[in-house]
Amino acid sequence: MDLHQIERKQRRGKILRALNQIYPRDLLIKTLVRILEEAKLCSSTEKVESDLAYLADKEYLETSKITDEGEDVTLARLTAHGKDLIEGNICADVGVEF
Repeated sequence: MDLHQIERKQRRGKILRALNQIYPRDLLIKTLVRILEEAKLCSSTEKVESDLAYLADKEYLETSKITDEGEDVTLARLTAHGKDLIEGNICADVGVEF
């Protein structure tokens, strides 16, 4: 496994853990990017968007778009399936590292 794969799995796990801390509320994507930057797990918004798409396809999270003060923003929310993954109630996902 190469370094990029490891980082991607760690980034996905960090995203889910961040969402778990505020479950069941939503979190702004730009806040997630900042959290990942502070953890030295993110170098671009595109990588985060790719990870969010993967996690949404797996039904671990949901994203939604809203307009806030004239600006389009994206929100993410952990699903019950994502919470089960974090808590170990379902089989581990090889694409996510906690």
